[in-house]
Amino acid sequence: MLELGEESAAMHAEVGAEVVARGVDELVVVGAAADPIADGARAAGGTTRVRSVTDADAAEALLREELRRGDVALFKSSRDAGLRLLGDRLATTTEEQQT
Repeated sequence: MLELGEESAAMHAEVGAEVVARGVDELVVVGAAADPIADGARAAGGTTRVRSVTDADAAEALLREELRRGDVALFKSSRDAGLRLLGDRLATTTEEQQT
């Protein structure tokens, strides 16, 4: 959504608010460009746990530590934040651990 220019921050905040409205348990945002998503979620109130990490490697470490069998993770991917392959990396490692 970086290509949205001046509207980017507001649209990111709307994503955060929608996350809360949908009852998502936890939101992890990656990088400073995603801060408006976290801000929108926090402003919406609710019970969603909101956390920010600096980069895809930090997000991967956090998710590896916390995700458990049966959890569902949804990725709003940003190529510029290095998230494009994060879901694949986590899924591949999880599958290897289960065999």
